[in-house]
Amino acid sequence: MGRKRVIDTDELLFDEELYELIGEKGLWVYVRLWSLAEDWGGYEPKYGSIALKMGVLKMSTDEIRSTITKLISIGKIIPYQVPSLHNNEFHWIKNLLKHQPLNNPAPPNLPLPPWITCEIKEYASKKKYASYRIDIEKLASCTNTLPVEYPYPTGSPRNETKRNETETIKALSAEPTTSPKISPKELSEIWNQAAPEYLSRVISMSEKRAQKLKRNINGHNDVEWWKQLFQDIDLSDFYSGKDGKWTGMDFDWAVINCEKLRGKLDRASHGGGQPQWTRELSKQPSTN
Repeated sequence: MGRKRVIDTDELLFDEELYELIGEKGLWVYVRLWSLAEDWGGYEPKYGSIALKMGVLKMSTDEIRSTITKLISIGKIIPYQVPSLHNNEFHWIKNLLKHQPLNNPAPPNLPLPPWITCEIKEYASKKKYASYRIDIEKLASCTNTLPVEYPYPTGSPRNETKRNETETIKALSAEPTTSPKISPKELSEIWNQAAPEYLSRVISMSEKRAQKLKRNINGHNDVEWWKQLFQDIDLSDFYSGKDGKWTGMDFDWAVINCEKLRGKLDRASHGGGQPQWTRELSKQPSTN
């Protein structure tokens, strides 16, 4: 049986590059690996065994091997070896420790990679738990790859959680309280003028809806920045809905996810010319 994990479905399901690389079934493999890995992120790459644990998806050993190979190629998984063991290959899911702030991570059963250290501790009840730390410099020297947003070693989960809460409070208190120069209503008018014509238009802006959008607008008061962002949605077959894989793009989603969207669109292009896609244009107004 796998372990219970918290999966950021927004990050996973809207990662266009990851989807293009491993596909729908590949995403399920990635999720399954998170549940099969130990609390520090390690697992044994027994491809046949993993295939059996994919349940109703009924994936073959070759499909599992191919997916994991692709995940390694983009740095989601880092392989390492333990020369003293006969079956000496192991894998580490790079960002599991960052995304799983467990209160009582279990001690390791598998050998750790050289960049992870573990201190075994005890509660008053004598139950043991582990405190894992990542040596960032050693990780970089061993793999030339750093986990995304790993500014600190991972120590005691209780201390890490408290530190993260404190930093979040400080960050929130430091945020500007002034209203954005661009109002949500004004921004909706920019959307109606600049967004691709096949996306729904905004015809009303309630106060509740405006309050929800203000925080995301506040960081970008440049009208041209927003205009360019909305226009560039047409550059991505995925976010524009042209490939039919996702059709959830609208004004609210684009504003709330503006930073992520900007980063994805900066890497997208049609390769010149007009997109090879036609369909009836939907102009149903958005009334959320």
